[in-house]
Amino acid sequence: MLLEEKTKKGGWKARHLDSRREGPIVNTKEVPGDKQPGEEVELIVASAGDSLSFRWPTEEEKQRAQKAQDKTKKGPGHQLKGGRR
Repeated sequence: MLLEEKTKKGGWKARHLDSRREGPIVNTKEVPGDKQPGEEVELIVASAGDSLSFRWPTEEEKQRAQKAQDKTKKGPGHQLKGGRR
């Protein structure tokens, strides 16, 4: 969830709803201008140490995640037909 409170540099902060932990959105310039505090959005957890930091998912990151998901759908042991020649 996007928070009304901003970082010292004026960037967005967000809260992970399940854990209630908060942190900055590190690529805050990618957040669309029409987003409002209190809005629930999908973010990437960039780091999860003592505090969280988030990333706004860019189109490139969404495509990369989709490709990774497609690979796991093939299941373990998936091999191309053929073999050694």
